[in-house]
Amino acid sequence: MLCGVAKESSEWPVDPTIVRANAATGEVYFNPFFAHSVLHDKNIELFDAVADGVMMDLKVRVVCKSEQHLLLLLLGSLCIGL
Repeated sequence: MLCGVAKESSEWPVDPTIVRANAATGEVYFNPFFAHSVLHDKNIELFDAVADGVMMDLKVRVVCKSEQHLLLLLLGSLCIGL
């Protein structure tokens, strides 16, 4: 969770300069700077983290699909060989 706001009932931080962290893991949350443009350094850091997460998810899905395809090919060739 990048921003630490998971539910509609959760509130965005009023002061984006306050450091917030997950008490259990120590993960530091990003604070969007709503009063600034998307070009603000801290907002860019947040967007970069989101993009990194999306790329990791896509890579995992591609690898899983590739492994699944290879497994099906292997099983198919074993069945044909019987």
